[in-house]
Amino acid sequence: MTFNKRYLIILSACLLIGVTISGCCTCKDQYNNRMTEALKSAQEALKSAQHANDMHELNNLMSMHVWYHAALLNDVDIENNWSRRNDIVFAQNFGYYIGPESIKAYYGTTVTRESTQGVYMWHATTSSVIEVAGDRKTAKGVWYSPGIVGAFGDGPVDFMWLFEKFGVDFVMEDGKWKIWHMHIYTDTAWAVGGKIRSSGGGIDFSDISKIRTPDNAEENYRQLSPTTEMVLVPRPPEPYQTWADTWSYVDPGE
Repeated sequence: MTFNKRYLIILSACLLIGVTISGCCTCKDQYNNRMTEALKSAQEALKSAQHANDMHELNNLMSMHVWYHAALLNDVDIENNWSRRNDIVFAQNFGYYIGPESIKAYYGTTVTRESTQGVYMWHATTSSVIEVAGDRKTAKGVWYSPGIVGAFGDGPVDFMWLFEKFGVDFVMEDGKWKIWHMHIYTDTAWAVGGKIRSSGGGIDFSDISKIRTPDNAEENYRQLSPTTEMVLVPRPPEPYQTWADTWSYVDPGE
């Protein structure tokens, strides 16, 4: 059932309550009080329904990002799922790509289907914590992402487990939630059937960053190692009313 259908059902129920009360009550004050209570209950129900719908849409949006990325359709992901704003940001451990042009050049280039032969990647999303702003203009959430990536080659098959976190800010545009800022925190990776290196890590970001130099090449998160301590990063979102009341997952230190 869509949100609009739920709205119409609740509104019809309120009108029915009003008609019933006005027909059987002789006391105008009693009628007004009951009608006020009925409308208040309807408003609360509508608010709860809207919140549930927002949570559903935000989880779906992140899942669509995963599906497009798995198909190496990052250009379609940006076109369909990302905000049209000029201040969109895509961040990884090694830096920040700021604005549509930079993000498309690094992450969102169009590739041929032939070039995807033998390539596989999957970044599942789990353990979501989502908050929608009180004014419904923005939202934010965190997810954990266990995954596997790799490609067939001339030699041994090279696939690896990959464990990452997402911290994402969303913005409402034309009645639809869109990705505004996305920060991917890579924890670790190791070859399927192999072991994690004793030194930790697992991803060599020096090669990845050569695709396009980040607009801000600042290391903001370190892969797991024998000396890393457990920290709550990214921070799960907390309730907030407007964007001015909260932080962004691409702020310094986040």
